[in-house]
Amino acid sequence: MNGCGTANPNYVAPSQPAPNPTPSTPSTPSTPATPSIPANPAPSAPPLTPGESTIANNYGVDSATAKLIYIYLTQNNISSETSSLTEKVMTGTPVKGDGDYKGSNFGLLKAKTTKITKKSVTVKWNKVKNADGYIVYGAKCGAKSKYKVLKVVSGKTTSYTQKKLKKGTYYKYNIVAFKNINGAKVTTAVSKKIHATTLGGKYGVAKAVKVNKTKATIKKGKTFKIKASEIKKDKKIRRHRAICYESSNTKIATVNSKGKVKGVKKGKCTIYVYAQNGVYKTVNIKVK
Repeated sequence: MNGCGTANPNYVAPSQPAPNPTPSTPSTPSTPATPSIPANPAPSAPPLTPGESTIANNYGVDSATAKLIYIYLTQNNISSETSSLTEKVMTGTPVKGDGDYKGSNFGLLKAKTTKITKKSVTVKWNKVKNADGYIVYGAKCGAKSKYKVLKVVSGKTTSYTQKKLKKGTYYKYNIVAFKNINGAKVTTAVSKKIHATTLGGKYGVAKAVKVNKTKATIKKGKTFKIKASEIKKDKKIRRHRAICYESSNTKIATVNSKGKVKGVKKGKCTIYVYAQNGVYKTVNIKVK
């Protein structure tokens, strides 16, 4: 084109140079994967001993609690026979002949019946060291009569009255002391079984126990015979068991079911002589 004239038909526009290509960004090398480090396994708890396994089964507790219970029982000299008397056992099949449970003891709780009416029986017992509470078991007397839990009381309570009973009827009781360990009521002491009748019938209870001597001195290996009898309160007593004997320390002197005391080694101990309703007399023994 010349000036503002007509366009030249033979004119060819010069070609434009190709743009420089944009340099590519070099790729970032991939970060190698961090090798996984195996976690240290948690240390396994030591296996339960046979005694701890028995406790775990008896009380339905975990391993840690079973170990705690075992330590407590060992430190306080509580036998496995005593600790095995759980609620399941106490409310299960009665002991043959309605006798005492193995592991029960008279000298610790000294359970006995006190006030009795036509429709009620009051049971009283001694406090047991470190007990958090007590379980009162009761039922009508009878070899096939199973216990029921009558009451669970605090460690400060030492008596219980069962009401709405049938007049002139014999009832039986056991008191169990327990320690709370991680929610488990661990048995630490069990009384001897006691029997008593409500008023209004033809039978009564003992008001005391009489012995021939209240103290005696014997040599090691020698014996002494305790002669004991029940003093009835008013009416004759229906026998559920004979007078019983228990030594406070069998390492000093032993006593059999007939009241025969035998010196074992030098020292002093007490023999408990108790009737079926729990009233008792003591005989102090010195072994020289």
